[in-house]
Formats: sequence, structure tokens, C-alpha cells
Amino acid sequence: MEHLSGNSLLDRTFQLSITLKGLDGLLEIAGAFFFLSHDPSRVNALLNAVTFHLLSASRISFLAYHLLHASQAIAGHAPYFLFLFLMSHGVAKVTLVTALWFNRMWAYPMMIVMLVLFIAYQLYVMASNPNLFLMLLTLFDVLVIWLTKEEYAKQRNLKGRGEAVRV
Repeated sequence: MEHLSGNSLLDRTFQLSITLKGLDGLLEIAGAFFFLSHDPSRVNALLNAVTFHLLSASRISFLAYHLLHASQAIAGHAPYFLFLFLMSHGVAKVTLVTALWFNRMWAYPMMIVMLVLFIAYQLYVMASNPNLFLMLLTLFDVLVIWLTKEEYAKQRNLKGRGEAVRV
């Protein structure tokens, strides 16, 4: 079975970036079940407990305040929408990352399309509510698109010459 491999800096950066996307997908799946299985007031209480000590620190308080505010706004109004949103994002990411690690050629363009759609949504959200975290996430997604494009071109070239990378 063919696996993704490579030792260049570009290869390792690609592998790290898709691994981070896969972990993000797993966290989204866990978060989906968490929000669905817990009472919104419990979710808010947990976030209160986690962010309480952060609210006093001046640099981090902005992030902690907005995390807490977002949880109160989302968890109370639409737990099923949030579940479906997080679950669909998480499953899509985990599926594509797994396919990329197994060097499935169809997964490269699908990953690019998925990330372009995520970026479009993120830009829409940032237009009305700019925030640093979403901007950094968008920049990371742009980097992952570029890395995916480069790796796809490399893999197509190797497969075209019959030299597919194997482990």
C-alpha cells in the first residue's frame, strides 16, 4: 500500500500541515458531540472555569472574553446546527487527511476545494466580525492549499514516470 513520504522541508511541512488539519478535524468531531450531549449552561460553566484565570491577564483576556461570549451565543441557540456544522467539517477533514496520508490522488484536489470553501466562509465571517484567530486560520489554510498543490504536482509527476513514492 502506498503511503505519503518524503524527507525534504517541503514534504515535512506538507505532512505536518495536513496532520494539524486532521487533528483539528478530530477536535471538531469531539466538540460536536460535546455540544450536543451537554446542556448549554454546562458548556458555558466549563468555559467560564477554563477562562476565569485568563480574564485577568491583559493580553489573553480579549481571546478569553470572545471565546466565552461565542460559546454563550452559539450553545444556547442552535445545538443541532452546531453539531452538524462541526461534525461535517471534522469528518471531511479527517477523511481527506487520511486519504492524503495514503497518497490517494483524488484527495489532493478535494482538499484544495474544501479549503477554498472554508476560506470563503471565513472571509465572509471576517467581513462582519474581524478577529485575529480567524485571520491566522485563513492564512494557514492558504499555506495548506499551496503545499497541497505543490505535493499534488510532485505526486502526479512521480506517478507519470512510474516512480510513486512508497514506504
